[in-house]
Amino acid sequence: MTPRSTAPSSSATVVPQIPMLRWGIESCGAGSLATVLQHYGDATSLQQWDASLPKTRGGVMTVDMLIAARQKGFDAQLVTGTPELIANELRNGRPVILMLQVVDAPGHNYDFFHYIVADGIDSDRGLIRTQWGDRQARWVSLDRLDKPWSGGGHAAILIHPRTKDDEVRVALRDAIALEDEGKVAEAAARYREIVAAHPDSSVAWTDLGNAMEKLGDRAG
Repeated sequence: MTPRSTAPSSSATVVPQIPMLRWGIESCGAGSLATVLQHYGDATSLQQWDASLPKTRGGVMTVDMLIAARQKGFDAQLVTGTPELIANELRNGRPVILMLQVVDAPGHNYDFFHYIVADGIDSDRGLIRTQWGDRQARWVSLDRLDKPWSGGGHAAILIHPRTKDDEVRVALRDAIALEDEGKVAEAAARYREIVAAHPDSSVAWTDLGNAMEKLGDRAG
């Protein structure tokens, strides 16, 4: 299943402070998530993720990895990846989780997917460095990975530390959800917390004003 590594050029770069962990076939979700989050400073071990992540047919669903990363305070997105996107992430020092289809059994309702981590790039030779869970770094071209990667829909998980704007966006999303549920007073209280923490957010002030107007109408 694992490809043979190609020697990189002298210009190749690797994401700094990236751990090299060992994980088994059924722990690739936990292993890839731990690798990326530990790079960003999260202390949760592979074993802890393996015990806490829900498993379906022995594997971990992508959505549960996204939820886990977000609960740790990170921005996590599932995207349809392209070679250009992956290269841009790696050049900016951000590791990427790729989902590969490694077994396809038509007619048997059975597919097997494997998560790997991309953590380095060699633009001169068109290679990326990958981790497959055996603590070996493998430099491969995305062309060699394209068949299994396309079987996974070219799925890529991007995980970044949250910026100030991300924090405001997430907080507003939660407050808006309360408002949509008819919990306007709770939403208004949440908006007040947001503007207190982020007084320069015009959107938060506007949403607070709208919520207060709704409460005023109800009081009348």
